Amino acid sequence: MPLLRAKGFVLRNRPLGEADRLITCFTLEHGKISGVAKGAGKLRSRFGSSLQPLSLIRLMLFHKETRSLYRIDHTDILTSFQGLRDDWEKLRPALYAVDLVDALLAESDPQPRVFTLLERLLTSMAGGEAARIELWLRLFEARLLTLVGYQPLLERCSVCQRPASAAGALSAGLGGYVCRACEPGVSDAHRVSPATLRLLERAATLQWGAAERLSLSGEQQQELRQVLHELLRGHVRKEVKSYRFL
Repeated sequence: MPLLRAKGFVLRNRPLGEADRLITCFTLEHGKISGVAKGAGKLRSRFGSSLQPLSLIRLMLFHKETRSLYRIDHTDILTSFQGLRDDWEKLRPALYAVDLVDALLAESDPQPRVFTLLERLLTSMAGGEAARIELWLRLFEARLLTLVGYQPLLERCSVCQRPASAAGALSAGLGGYVCRACEPGVSDAHRVSPATLRLLERAATLQWGAAERLSLSGEQQQELRQVLHELLRGHVRKEVKSYRFL
């Protein structure tokens, strides 16, 4: 049974029997994995608080090829993100972000760029103003779609392939832009403002620091939130539970 070392975010922590916990982590080296932490459910566990969701930890793991679950042997906290857990206004979007990563990533598929993106989001949330969180979360959603291969088609109509114009709609089912001519024939097409279409196109490559200089009206933020939610739900196939707390 080989010993593995990994750095990862705790995504989920669930009871397994009376004393053990089933832990899902998103690791830099091995992607999303699930493992058993023996005795982690006890009051005085050797794991302490390291297995709380959001924690960035160093893990020592054992794995048998004949088993899908790892055995978590030892953990060290790298960043606890306790400040996020202590602030409900920051905790809600942080939990939504890790739930979204959990829902979109396959098991054992390393995604180092997604890992960096999640770390950047949680670090920004922990040290930044709550007023910026909504924008950071939209940027995270847009980039996550691109990194996992679901970037919306915005350059041309998803139906007729004509080049996109300033005006048009978006279809989550088709995964992109729908022109005015094709819009009546697409049941889930929703008209979107030209400004939101431009921002959605920029968001996938926009430098993280540039988000600090963006100024969006409440109406623009709401439209961008709705558009990204529909696109994400089209790929996740179900509602991410923590979304309703945002």
